[in-house]
Amino acid sequence: MQLFTSDLDRTLIFSQRTIHTAIENCLCIEQLEERDISYINASIEQLLKQIHDTMHFVPVTTRSMAQYKRITLFQHTVVPDVAILANGGVILRNGVIDPDWQQHIEQQLQLLPLSLQQIGIKYARELSAGYFLRHHIIENLFYCFIIDQQTVNLQELKEFNQSLQQDGWQSYLQGRKLYIMPQFLTKGAAVEYIKHFQHYDWHFAAGDSLMDLSMLELADEYFVPLHGELTQFAQQLNLKIVQKNGSDFAEHCLRQILIKSSENAAL
Repeated sequence: MQLFTSDLDRTLIFSQRTIHTAIENCLCIEQLEERDISYINASIEQLLKQIHDTMHFVPVTTRSMAQYKRITLFQHTVVPDVAILANGGVILRNGVIDPDWQQHIEQQLQLLPLSLQQIGIKYARELSAGYFLRHHIIENLFYCFIIDQQTVNLQELKEFNQSLQQDGWQSYLQGRKLYIMPQFLTKGAAVEYIKHFQHYDWHFAAGDSLMDLSMLELADEYFVPLHGELTQFAQQLNLKIVQKNGSDFAEHCLRQILIKSSENAAL
C-alpha cells in the first residue's frame, strides 16, 4: 500500500484567483452562501479518482470540519476514509472523529501554559490593532484572524509571534490570514499517528505552505508548487520546487504520483 497525504487549498483545490486557468473550463466543488468559491479542473477530478482507487489518499487541511464538508468533491466523488482537519487537531475515520486522537489532543491542550481563552485575554492589546479585521475559532483549538494586508505591521507580528512562542503557541501569516495555534498542533504529528496503523511502502505528500512542512518532511517524495509560500524558503530548507502554478501544478503532481506509484509497485 502507498500513501498520499495532501494539503487542499492552493495545492489540490483553488479559488478563482489562484487556479491560473480559465474558470469556464473548471468544476466548482465548493459554495458558500450560494457563491462559487473553490474549483478544480476535470483532469484533477479524474486523477484523484485514480489515486483514491489505487492508494491511500488522505486530505490534510487547516480547515474546520464544517469547512471541509463544504467541499462536494470529498463528500460525493472522492470520499477518503481518513481526513486530517484543523491542522492536525481532528482526524476523521469514515466521517467519525477518532476518539484516541481526540483524547491525545485534549491531553496536550491541558499541558499548555496558556489556554486558547487565556491567549485572547493576555494578548488583547496586540489583537486590537486596526489591521485585525475579524476572527473565528477553528474546532475550539486555534484562532484564524483576517487581517488588512495594506496596513499590517509585519514587525509587530514578528514580535507578537516571539511572545506567543514563550507561551507554547505560535503564529503563521498566510496571505490575509493569521493563524494562532499551539506549537504541538501540526499536520506532521497527525500524519505520523495514522502511519502507525498500516505499513506503507511509499509515502507521497504535497503542500504549499510552512504549515505543510512537517508533513512533507515525513514523505519519501514530496511536491511543492511554484506559487507556494515554501518557494521563499526553498534554498534555506533545501526544498525541490515544481515549476508549475495553480491547477497545472495539481495536475502535474497527481500524474507524477500515479506514474511513480506504478513504478514502485512493479519493483
